[in-house]
Amino acid sequence: MCSALVGGFLLTGCSTFDETPPATNAVAASPSGEVIAIADELRAGGDNQAAAALYLGEVRRNPDDLTALVGLAESLRLAGDCTGASGYYDRALALSPADPQALAGYGRCAIALDRPELAARLLAQAVEASPEPSPGLFSATGVAHDLIGDHDAAQLYYRRGLTETPQPRSLLANLALSLALQGHFREAGTLLRSRADAPGATAGERQNLALVLALSGARAEALRYGRMDLSPDDAARNLTVISELALDLYGADPARKAAARRALLAPQSGA
Repeated sequence: MCSALVGGFLLTGCSTFDETPPATNAVAASPSGEVIAIADELRAGGDNQAAAALYLGEVRRNPDDLTALVGLAESLRLAGDCTGASGYYDRALALSPADPQALAGYGRCAIALDRPELAARLLAQAVEASPEPSPGLFSATGVAHDLIGDHDAAQLYYRRGLTETPQPRSLLANLALSLALQGHFREAGTLLRSRADAPGATAGERQNLALVLALSGARAEALRYGRMDLSPDDAARNLTVISELALDLYGADPARKAAARRALLAPQSGA
């Protein structure tokens, strides 16, 4: 596969895919509840390893404690151990098959473990199970569907997120990339130009457009936008990498298509 892209050239929307899970709101009316409350605070503060140790103690005391199981799985995932987290998500979903936090977390882990079909199924279930799906959840679900090549479904989730949420830039950027992966370059470019050419546009918004232009073969224009925020050498190197990826993305080999999609999507997913 191609060498890595310079930071900032990939669509920045995908990078907001991950979210710190909310506290479980356990009632600290017992020693166990107090431990869960402390673990929730540690996890919210980013100390996932310490939180995992406390949740694990509660799981060992009560293997059917759903709050502790989900908290442990989330802490492990956020610490980068999706393999370990997956087993606890499985146990949590065996107890509560429609738990939205477990479904969403397990789906994110499935992307990190290169199991996009499982991710698409779990994340779609999480959207339907969540009273108020977050922008990050819509984005994650769309990314999972894009990874398996189901771009129509991916775009439905991005568009639904843009309708039902405060419309973060990530969803618009992800929608544009999905359209470009499908070969709809004009629509993708129109979406991104509305941001990249506006007063106050960010470097990420300009580089989003540069990426789509490079995928479409508009090399000179892609370089022009790329050089607005990158050195000429870095912009040229990114153009070469994207041009190589495009040969696989729009070629006939399914395996190479999947690998190229992952090269563009998965490193930015935050899973």
